[in-house]
Amino acid sequence: MAPKLHRVDDTFVSGKACNENMHLLVQRTEEEVDAVLYMALFFAQKHDIELHGLMTMGTHVHSHGTDRSGERSAFHRDFHGYLSRYTKQKLDFEGHVYDTRGTYDITLLDEESVEHQALYLANNPVDAGMVSRFDKYEGACLDWRHWGKTITVKRPPGVLSSVGPDVLTYEVKPPPHLQGSPLKLRMAIKRLAKRARRLQKKAREKQRQRRIESGQTHLPLFMGMDAVRATSPTFKSPNQLKKGRVRHVRFMAKNKEVKAWAKAYWQTFIRKYKVAYQAMVDGDRPVFPVGTVKYRRLGFEVEPISEADRFEQLDFALEAA
Repeated sequence: MAPKLHRVDDTFVSGKACNENMHLLVQRTEEEVDAVLYMALFFAQKHDIELHGLMTMGTHVHSHGTDRSGERSAFHRDFHGYLSRYTKQKLDFEGHVYDTRGTYDITLLDEESVEHQALYLANNPVDAGMVSRFDKYEGACLDWRHWGKTITVKRPPGVLSSVGPDVLTYEVKPPPHLQGSPLKLRMAIKRLAKRARRLQKKAREKQRQRRIESGQTHLPLFMGMDAVRATSPTFKSPNQLKKGRVRHVRFMAKNKEVKAWAKAYWQTFIRKYKVAYQAMVDGDRPVFPVGTVKYRRLGFEVEPISEADRFEQLDFALEAA
């Protein structure tokens, strides 16, 4: 298994799927919605994650944020672990909530990729045929409409009762490229709203075509929230039963130069990691490359971040590509 590369100030998108794509994460009451949102925000604060987006579907959950401490794997561990225990308790379910493929995690390298993923997360329920507009979805979620706003969530009974405050206050910050400029933020939200309308129009056409192909033109194009909440937790969506490992795309960028930088950076990281690992096996005290998660936590020294480790520095990529 390849080592994890989690660096301070990375903006990322991640996802985790339910076991056999069962609908175990459908929130059927307002209390359950608040519980999931409370957990996500509590652990985001604990691990210094600026959460820009959250989408909990019946079969999977996505998070989108900026990792200010390089500890997003700890955020995933705590949030998904607690959500799993909460789900099993609520449903009296004894099996595995999540599948064994782990959490996919993608570092977003440019502004276009960041905004693309913000739209993708928000539009998930529309693409899945649940609701006709993403603002009609009533599951636990955050999206670009919340950027720059402060939200409060009351702690539901029994949720993190020994450590969490009764009322959790969380400032939903926009991605880094939009911070510090109210004008840029307003323009971005306006731009995303326009793109969202186009995506929703495409989704309606897609659903209409599905109905025609399946001979179910008498059915509504979208399920609606009542039908979503009525879905059996153990129902397995036939079109989502995919086997095999999670496809690990480590970086995402629209800019070709940034993609070249990322490829070269990853190759250099792996070379340094292998040298440090062998030194550890030989009994030395190695210095692991910046971004190393596991051995940093075990107390091994890690290189400090330098200008060559930042995505803005493209000379290294162009020389090494």
